[in-house]
Amino acid sequence: MLKNLGVKIRRVRESLHLTQEQISKGTGLSSEFISLIEKGKRFPSLESIEKISNYLNKNISYFLEDESDPFEVLTRDKGITKNMKSELRTFKKYCQEYMHMENTLMNPVEEAPFYSGTSPEAMAAEERKRLGLGSQPVKDVFSLIESNGLRILKQNIKKSVEIAGAFVYFKEQQAGFALINTAQSYSRQLITAAHEYCHYLKDREFICIVDNTDIFVDEYLPLYPSREKFAHLFSLHFLIPDEQIKLFISKEFRKGKIKIEDMIRLKRYLEMPMEIVLKALLRMKYISASDCKEYSKTDYLDYEKSLFGYIKAEQPPYEKKAKVIPSDRYKTLAVKVLKEEKPH
Repeated sequence: MLKNLGVKIRRVRESLHLTQEQISKGTGLSSEFISLIEKGKRFPSLESIEKISNYLNKNISYFLEDESDPFEVLTRDKGITKNMKSELRTFKKYCQEYMHMENTLMNPVEEAPFYSGTSPEAMAAEERKRLGLGSQPVKDVFSLIESNGLRILKQNIKKSVEIAGAFVYFKEQQAGFALINTAQSYSRQLITAAHEYCHYLKDREFICIVDNTDIFVDEYLPLYPSREKFAHLFSLHFLIPDEQIKLFISKEFRKGKIKIEDMIRLKRYLEMPMEIVLKALLRMKYISASDCKEYSKTDYLDYEKSLFGYIKAEQPPYEKKAKVIPSDRYKTLAVKVLKEEKPH
């Protein structure tokens, strides 16, 4: 227990990109004492553990108990409400069924590499290169990340619960899972999926997490741990690389202010929702923050229909109503299990 306590504190600290000195200042404990705890050479009092857990925004039980079930860790965090726990129980059941089917068929999905010590832009570029995506936008982010180790459940969660997504990792089974809230706009679902994929690639050894809907609001994002800003930047660079935007603009855009019809053409060219296109243009300073707000309020669908005669659908219609949408891989495994269980 002494050793595990120090390891857990170090893992959480590193996942939040904090130094021992910062924890020292935040708790009033010496940095030397923090170092000894992490090395397993000193065991702090309950009062000291409580100071550390409060500073790291973790329930004290997380550090005192050995947990093999990531959902046990999740549901003991202070910010997890009763309604959130109810939704997470559905997610947990799905994870258990998924792993059971993989074990039955001896067909686990191969894990993606683990990343550390890089910028979100560099990590997105490196992962895109590994996947052979070139400079093209990601066409089906859900299938792509699932085939690389992060299993997906799409779940319709009402707005008041404030869950955008969640990530859990079962270390013993080496199995990562992401929950995507389909009550969000389709663009938010795509960003959430790429966001959770970043947690899987970079944070899977350290955290399991429920991501609040506020992490996608630029004004609120700085209030969250730095890992959330990292994952958000990764998601935008992963979905649409800067090179693709620059290439299209150099060929298609006229000089002067980018107009709504220009962005509609870019949206259709990239096959990405307008929200993601706007974020990319803002990130690259092709439009200002005020322009972004103005365009985000524009009913661009009427413009699109007038320009092209029809509108490219952004979200599959069945996803708007279903409570739970298992992934295609889950469905394939389920069919195979049923075939094996049938008497010959």
